[in-house]
Amino acid sequence: MDRVPYWWFDSGALLSLLQLAATDEGLATGFFGPGERAQFEAVHALTGFPEDVSLTGVLTLGYSAEDPGAPPSGSAGKRQKLPLDQLITWQS
Repeated sequence: MDRVPYWWFDSGALLSLLQLAATDEGLATGFFGPGERAQFEAVHALTGFPEDVSLTGVLTLGYSAEDPGAPPSGSAGKRQKLPLDQLITWQS
């Protein structure tokens, strides 16, 4: 019998809880799990993840473009996006 590593199961549970919490806050959310090697490599290249980091998936959070409850484009929509090195912290 094949067994799933516990961290795969735990990360799946965490992502589910994050999606539920985001929905409760009125945010749109989605999950992308790259299935082919080329997709994994593209995400690694985009994010700058080290080679020894394994990817479970990507969780997106935000306001839907069609959502009338989203912040007006004059405020949050025009804020400059932070570079990845300010959003990702690597722990050793």
